[in-house]
Amino acid sequence: MSSLNPSLAQVVSIAGTDPSGGAGIQADIKTISTDLSITAVKLGMLYHENIIQLVSRNLKKYQPPYVVLDPVMISQTGHVLLKPQAIHALVTDLFPLATLITPNIPEAESLLKLKITHESSMQDAAILLATRYKVSVLLKGGHLNTKHSSDIFYDNSQKQIHRFETLRINTKNTHGTGCTLSAAIASYLAQGENLYTAIARSKHYLTQCILAAKNFNLGHGQGPVNHFYFLDKVAQHV
Repeated sequence: MSSLNPSLAQVVSIAGTDPSGGAGIQADIKTISTDLSITAVKLGMLYHENIIQLVSRNLKKYQPPYVVLDPVMISQTGHVLLKPQAIHALVTDLFPLATLITPNIPEAESLLKLKITHESSMQDAAILLATRYKVSVLLKGGHLNTKHSSDIFYDNSQKQIHRFETLRINTKNTHGTGCTLSAAIASYLAQGENLYTAIARSKHYLTQCILAAKNFNLGHGQGPVNHFYFLDKVAQHV
C-alpha cells in the first residue's frame, strides 16, 4: 500500500517478537496490514524500562493522535513477563500517553492489588484503573470461568461504561488474541472510527479469527487464530 494515498489508514506497532508468528508484532502486522506515516500507534510487550522510556520520549515528540497500549505483563497462562522496574516505567511513562489500555484480568489484578472474580468487580476495576491512570480502559474478561466472555470498556472522557459480550468459543487456539485485539482497535481508530465503534468492530473481527481457527491442529500448545479468515471467503467466490 502506498503511503502517498491519503485514504489509507496507517498504524505502527511497537511490541515484542513471536517467532511462531501467532502473537506479538507478527500478529500485529497481520492484523494491521498497512504502511507508514502514522495515525495510530499500538504498543505491546516492551520488556525493559529503558525501552519503555525511549518509546515514551518519542511519543511525546511525535504526538500520534491515538495510542492503544496492551500492557503485556502477564501471559494467558499466568506467566509474569515484565520485571517490577519495567512495570513501574510502563504505568509511569506510558499509561499517561495512551488513548486506551487493554489489560487482561491478571494484569488488572496486579496493577490494582485486588482480586477480580466476577463481572461486577470487573466494572469496578475498569473504573478504578481509568481514574487512577487518567486513561480509557478495556478490561478483557477471558480469564473468568463463565459461559459468556465479557469485556468491560470504561470511556474515561465520557465517564461511561460499556459491556461487550461474546459466547465463549471452545478452542485451544487463542494464541495472540490480546495482540490481535489491540492492533485491530488501533487500525479502526486510524480509519476514523470512534473508540466505542473501534472496539466493537475489533471484537467482531477477533471472534471471526478465533472461529476460523477453532479446529486447527498446530503444534503442541495453544495454536494461533486465523487473521486472514476473510481471504477464504473471497477465494470461495472467485
